[in-house]
Amino acid sequence: MKKFLTCLLALILLIPTGFLLGGCGGNQNKVMNVSLNPELEFILNGNNKVVSVNALNDEGNRIVASATFVGLDANAAVNLFIEKTKDEGYLIQGSANINQNNLNIEISGNSAKALYDSVKESAEEYLDGLSVEIGINFSNNTLSKYDLIEKVSECMKEYSAEQLEKMNEGELINLLKQSRDETREMFTQELKELYYDLRLNEIREAKFEELINIIEEKGNLLAQTFATMAEEYLSTLQDTVAEIKEQFADLYLQAGAAFDVAMNNFVEAKEEFLDANLSGVLTPEQVAEYKENIESFENALETAKTSAKNAMATFDHAINTTLAQLEDVLESVANMLSNVNLEAKLKTAMNNASKNFNASFKAEFNAELNTTHWGQN
Repeated sequence: MKKFLTCLLALILLIPTGFLLGGCGGNQNKVMNVSLNPELEFILNGNNKVVSVNALNDEGNRIVASATFVGLDANAAVNLFIEKTKDEGYLIQGSANINQNNLNIEISGNSAKALYDSVKESAEEYLDGLSVEIGINFSNNTLSKYDLIEKVSECMKEYSAEQLEKMNEGELINLLKQSRDETREMFTQELKELYYDLRLNEIREAKFEELINIIEEKGNLLAQTFATMAEEYLSTLQDTVAEIKEQFADLYLQAGAAFDVAMNNFVEAKEEFLDANLSGVLTPEQVAEYKENIESFENALETAKTSAKNAMATFDHAINTTLAQLEDVLESVANMLSNVNLEAKLKTAMNNASKNFNASFKAEFNAELNTTHWGQN
């Protein structure tokens, strides 16, 4: 019986994640990362057309917010990326930017090298026309399956490492695209990270709400007792999620907060350098002075980010403690659920939670959509 309960509990706790897969048949989508201080991730279809674009850092958000990449082929997308980085001052004639001397490209899939050769040839011709001299690097390892797993695990947190390992590259890219589509109006890394965390908790809540309903349907006194206990833990989980949103607003959105001040100082210093780049050729001494100033503000920003993340981490501990308590209750009632069509019920609850969360999050954080940290000082 103990072995049966253990196995059933594992089924209860792990089943929901498997139901969020969909349409995973073999496709030819691939991922292409491009970086030159701003870092972008493109998802390409079988014809190498951009179907999704996502910034991998905040300066990348600045580029994504100011250009339309979807619908372009890979060559045109990289050329537009180069154009926008030049327009913003990251590239100047005859030299590269303050942080990085090469355009780096990573591509997933077996045809990565062939696509890279095409992109490189196009980019080199485009750079010649701009009179900009930079190197173009291609990762020999390309983007491996394990790189894709890492990407997906950061944004689709309901999937376990074991589940992701069993997927092929096409399935992983499908999940990645689903997440990128959901966050395409979010142009700060902090808001995207909040979305990933709250989405996971919404899915967890839906799972436990459905399980409580199943327990209550049993109708006996013991089942009702366990359902009451589970409802109390679920209420604690929901209260903690509400506190997370409030803390996020205090730490990241409130004017004058440590993060807000540090980010504004960094952006102002970086934009001052970029504007100077656009105004004329800087001497090595001027570049060194700008670099020192930027690095000082960047270090302060990293300190503020670490402090904010540590403050948010206390809620992760609280949530994990509550989840452990809920799981204890579920183990106690596992034998009551043996005749329930658990898979179908959980599948419906989890899929509905996943579909509905995007709209509710955007409604709640509407003021933060389509805004970046850049150009707001």
